[in-house]
Amino acid sequence: MDSFLFAGSNTCKGFYGFYDQLLKRARRAVLLKGGPGVGKSTLIRQAGKHLMQQGRAVQFFACSGDPDSLDALWDEENGFLIVDSTSPHTLDPLLPGAQDGILNLGACLNEKQLENQRKEIRELSQDTTASFQQAYRYLHAAECLMQDAFHVYRKATDPRHLQALQKELSVQLCPRDEGECFDTFVQSITYKGTVQMLEHLRADQIICLDFPWGFCAHDILEHLQKQALINRWQHTAYHDPLNPDRIAHLHIGRTLITTAVMMDAPRYEIDLDKSVLSQHMNRMSFNRAAYDLLLHQAYDALNEAKKLHDALERCYIDAMDFDKLTEIRTRFIETL
Repeated sequence: MDSFLFAGSNTCKGFYGFYDQLLKRARRAVLLKGGPGVGKSTLIRQAGKHLMQQGRAVQFFACSGDPDSLDALWDEENGFLIVDSTSPHTLDPLLPGAQDGILNLGACLNEKQLENQRKEIRELSQDTTASFQQAYRYLHAAECLMQDAFHVYRKATDPRHLQALQKELSVQLCPRDEGECFDTFVQSITYKGTVQMLEHLRADQIICLDFPWGFCAHDILEHLQKQALINRWQHTAYHDPLNPDRIAHLHIGRTLITTAVMMDAPRYEIDLDKSVLSQHMNRMSFNRAAYDLLLHQAYDALNEAKKLHDALERCYIDAMDFDKLTEIRTRFIETL
């Protein structure tokens, strides 16, 4: 069965991705090159369909710029990766020819036609970048408000209760095998809003940390991750799409600890000093309202970036030799 994650997100630090981790894990990798609209996502989708027909389990990685588009395909059992290696997640082969290689779909472009559109393409590219930068500024401001909320909750939290909760969660872990840590996103900030792929996570045991907005669960999850690292348990850290320095969900063996509320899963809450919260009620209300507004402003800026990128894609699509592209795709898929 296919599943979906994100390898990158638009964050308070700009675009942030874990594509390099995918490349390092691969025994064989195909790096796709070419401009926007040359068919990289379509090739990934067709290759995935071909592999699934062969009975191989495939994991897709959606694009943070457009979650309906694909950035990568990962076949973990066979260590096989196909990845869009163009900006903003530019990648180069680690062992050219021996382990990975480049498939350049840009070879199907009419470069002379594009040269005649150089001014339009440059302006569209610059305007797209400007819209992304605007979104990142909004996200940075939203993160500042989130940090302010963290300070309030820190004052209202008894450290002994946190330690007790960490201990209780530790004994419930169900590790499976030794292995490495894998970092990725299961949520991403996009022009459609914050898109979640949580339904694609599979676990025998799910534990929900049902914390209020603004309470940072990172310290708890980081404590559990350190336990996994010490014991060399294979695990996946799903990072916060707003700030990738934080862990939002953690998968250790057969156990998923998540900050999302899921049906029929046990929930853990945090004891907070209500007197401290009441002292900062107006501050917290402002933070939440301004945070939501800034996030929506970021979505709007990303939506403008998507419109500009679509216009840029049309320039490249009009310059494509689709017969040549079909030939390249067919030849490539036959090698899988």
